[in-house]
Amino acid sequence: MSWEDSGFNGSSFTLNDYLDAGSNHQWWVQAINGSIPGPSSSRWAFAIGDPVNHTNNSDLTWTYQVRHGQEVSQIGHPDVIDGWIGNASPTESHSDDDILVGSSCGQGSVSYHQCRGMFSIDVSDLPLPANASAHSASVQFKVMFAEALNGATSMSLSVHPLLNSPFNSQGSNWNESSSGVPWASPGLLAGVDYGPATDNIQITTFDIDSSFWLDLTHSGLSMTSANHFILIGSTNVGQMNVKFYSSESIIESHRPLILFNYTSVDSVSIAPQTGIITDADTNISFNSILYDTQGGVLNQSVEWYAENGSIDSTGLFKPHLVGTWVISACFGAICQSLQVTVNPGAPVVHIVSPTTTTITADESVDIEVKVLDQYGNLVPQQNIQWQNSNGSLSPITTSSEWNEAQQFFAWTAGQQTVNVTWNGISITVLITVTTGAPSHFEMSPCSENIAAGEDCQFTFILRDTKMNELQLSEAGSISWQVEDGNITPAGLYSADKVGTWNVNLSSASGVNASSMITVGHGLIDHLRIDASNESVTADDIVWLNTTRVDIRGNELPIELPANAWDIQSGTLTNGSTAQWDPVEVGNRWIKASLESKTTTVYINVAHGVIVEMTVERTQDRDGSDIPMTNDSMTTDDVDRVILRAWGTDFDGNRWTIDATWSLSVSGLFAQICETTTAPSCSFEADVARTIPYEMRATYTDVDSSEFFTTLSYFNVSHGVLDSLEFISEQGQKVVMTVDDEVEFEVTLRDEDGNEIPNEGLAYTLSSVGIEGGDWETGLDSGISDTGIIFTPGMSNIGILGQQDMYASGVVGEYLLVVSVDGLEESATINVTHGDVVRFEIDGNQDNYQIIAGQIVEISLIAFDKAGNAFITGVDWDGAYDGQSTWNYEGIGSIKEVDESSYQITLTKTTGMSISEASASSHKFSYTHPMVSDIGQLNISVLPAELGLLELVLLSDTVDQLASVELTIKAFDIHGNEVLVPTSISVSASGRGTTSMIDGNFSYWSIETLDEGKQTVTIKAVNKFSTTIEDSGTYSVEGNIGGFFESGGTTYYIGAGLGVFVLIALIVVVVMVVRRSGSEYDEYDDDEDDEYTELEGPITGPTSGPTSGPTSGPTSGPTSGPTSGPTSGPT
Repeated sequence: MSWEDSGFNGSSFTLNDYLDAGSNHQWWVQAINGSIPGPSSSRWAFAIGDPVNHTNNSDLTWTYQVRHGQEVSQIGHPDVIDGWIGNASPTESHSDDDILVGSSCGQGSVSYHQCRGMFSIDVSDLPLPANASAHSASVQFKVMFAEALNGATSMSLSVHPLLNSPFNSQGSNWNESSSGVPWASPGLLAGVDYGPATDNIQITTFDIDSSFWLDLTHSGLSMTSANHFILIGSTNVGQMNVKFYSSESIIESHRPLILFNYTSVDSVSIAPQTGIITDADTNISFNSILYDTQGGVLNQSVEWYAENGSIDSTGLFKPHLVGTWVISACFGAICQSLQVTVNPGAPVVHIVSPTTTTITADESVDIEVKVLDQYGNLVPQQNIQWQNSNGSLSPITTSSEWNEAQQFFAWTAGQQTVNVTWNGISITVLITVTTGAPSHFEMSPCSENIAAGEDCQFTFILRDTKMNELQLSEAGSISWQVEDGNITPAGLYSADKVGTWNVNLSSASGVNASSMITVGHGLIDHLRIDASNESVTADDIVWLNTTRVDIRGNELPIELPANAWDIQSGTLTNGSTAQWDPVEVGNRWIKASLESKTTTVYINVAHGVIVEMTVERTQDRDGSDIPMTNDSMTTDDVDRVILRAWGTDFDGNRWTIDATWSLSVSGLFAQICETTTAPSCSFEADVARTIPYEMRATYTDVDSSEFFTTLSYFNVSHGVLDSLEFISEQGQKVVMTVDDEVEFEVTLRDEDGNEIPNEGLAYTLSSVGIEGGDWETGLDSGISDTGIIFTPGMSNIGILGQQDMYASGVVGEYLLVVSVDGLEESATINVTHGDVVRFEIDGNQDNYQIIAGQIVEISLIAFDKAGNAFITGVDWDGAYDGQSTWNYEGIGSIKEVDESSYQITLTKTTGMSISEASASSHKFSYTHPMVSDIGQLNISVLPAELGLLELVLLSDTVDQLASVELTIKAFDIHGNEVLVPTSISVSASGRGTTSMIDGNFSYWSIETLDEGKQTVTIKAVNKFSTTIEDSGTYSVEGNIGGFFESGGTTYYIGAGLGVFVLIALIVVVVMVVRRSGSEYDEYDDDEDDEYTELEGPITGPTSGPTSGPTSGPTSGPTSGPTSGPTSGPT
């Protein structure tokens, strides 16, 4: 082609000839300048399609055959993409592999590995009519390989359309549709990622190399976009996987083949449309109309579908089951649907369930009935009658599948019926009722009353709850229980004891029964006499009861006739309870007879009851019991007393009796017999009392209500002195102060601890190692009936004649001794100092003089009221820091060294000079809680060594030849202002002359000479040879007089002025000199010398001392000495 070709029309080009089908081409644009071609553009490729099979089916449908690359192989047209995904490689896409579907496949190939095929069909790039609609589609695959494992014989293969996310040949894998777009669930989720199957087939291992078709038609089939599908394989047993040839297959015929049908039909319409209601007996005829995209009517038959019931090719719908069902008319994938409501038809039959059954009498059975139309639909609201031959019926709620239900409760065992009638037609339900579980026994005795020793047969029948009789074996093993008597397994009862007894029958099944039987007295066995007491006294009455005992031991109390008794002695009175009064002492018999049976009882008769009690008292004297003649005794063991109790009856019989012994006081005071009830008892007093001991002996005979009491009295005094006690609240080792007193109690006791009056006691007091020598003295003051009260410093003038021979108020240790009758006890008394009453400064020095900054240490001595010295701390009037120091702001501090020593450091002087400081003092007060007086310490503080000089110029600027004044202040090293030392020196630069004003070292004057900035320096040396100095600067402003005074003559001579001028100048100079005085020449010469010497320091002190004293001494002494004394002691 060239630009001269007739196909060009401006920038457009049209081919003059047709291109071959199935060919592919390239084109580009290239400019030509004359005959010289220019650069070409990019190249574009295109191809001419060559449909293999595009057929008009003459039924308003056309079929287009699609296979990957079969029309233009060079560019793969048409394009069918496919591949597979698997959970063995969940992130990999297998788009270049053959299609693998099934289980136990992929990498690793274990049983749980799944593989699913995926493919896409896109006909939008085919030259199909723009107004066409998708009608249907199908695909053909060829099996390459099949593998069955673990018993699998076939695999169900289904194909499903993808719903939401598409298949991407490069990006789809087990987890994602494409990168970052996951499936609803790995491997795709049914109902979300893919829809219902469009087709399903079975594949076996015999299908290798064979081909099969799958229908792809569904409502979402599209001609304008890609259609995506998934292949899923499943097995009932084992695992199986199949590999299909993919679109990548080299052999074109092996590739998947798609037949895509399209149509000119755009929609389907059904008539009638809505609100369709019928019954199961009534058919409905539907019509369908096909429309193209322009609304034109097309003529072609459709496929009818009914969700329930049936519909033929003409659209005649025959209902079947009740419900709302969908009716559809489809032309391929183009469908129209509507809903039809089907109600029940006419009832034709009723059904009963069950019609036969077997139950026990304990059970029930539910009987249901439903009335149906010809298609088995339930017809509601029917009249149904029930009739039962036995038992009972009860309505129950049933499911929606039945009209009614009744619950039949059985009663009598046997064949029973229930008739269920509808529309005059009855259905009989045959119910076989067997006996129920054992419920109870019917049991009765042979008679309600029998005699002891007789037998009685019980009858018993086993029944269920509905009173049906059962075989006894159904109750299992049975057993009897009786309250009294015996019974055999067969129910034969043998009576034993008299009474009404329960008889119980039980079984292994849990069924039981009970009855009662009354047993009366049997034949006599013997007569028994019960005496109230077989051993009595002559004063007693014996009560006699007679009892008849039968052969089974049952007893019957009876009253014998008077002639049935026979007695040996005494008197018998007959009655229901006979009375026998004994007379003689000894073993006596009584006889009784009944029904040829005779019984004898023996009664032992003893003496009568006591009428008198006596007590004997004896003491052991030399091994013999000697009667006690009076009531006096001591607590000593030798006075122990033995007491014995005797009783006497009405006839004068005497015998020892077991009396009960008691003492009027606690057993802590005295000892009596260990057994308090005995014929005899001992008494031994441990505690002497002024009140007599009362020993009580009491006795009450078991047969008498009379109470006997005998009292014995003992006057008990203390025994021989045995011990001496000497004690105080602190025991016998007492620690006390001079301010205290201590009371000692003295107690004398006998061997039993009885106190003895304090008589004949002697007290002595002695010192133990007290300075001044040992001493000992007797005491007679402070003595009481109970002991002695010891007070330090107590007087004993009555014994010694003078008090100063000893001093018990001195701190130290004392020994106090008490003695009587060879017994002695002592106590040590450690007397310590008392409370402080006053203080003294050690050395009695109340006034001190120190230099500022010096430390002085003082000690305080405390004294009690007896003059004993000791140490204790005090509280100073300064600000306490909570540790050990009292601070006095601006003055100093007091620090506690130990309990009585204090270090005092003061920096504030009491005066600028020694004389002034000595005349004044700082005053410090100290207190103690026990001392009312306030102690005071006076300290004068002298200035310390010189530490600072302060220079103040009264003017910063002065005229030449005029004077400037200055003041000087001096401070010690602690900032206290002191007198300016007489050794102070003052010098000025610029040939200034310094002089003291009025002889005061604090005030100076400088007479200026040279103009300019000048320096004045002050110096002094302290006692440590340290030079203290300060300096200041001032400015001298020049004038004519000063000019000549400072050396103007020299200036005129150097200029070479004329003689006349020189003479005139000399005249002026002379006049000036004379005017200023004759001392000028000497002053000038001196100043020349000084000037020469001071040339160096002129610039030196300017940057040194000038800034030093300004921030140092100026602020130091001002805030130190000024505010210090204001808040300190005065």
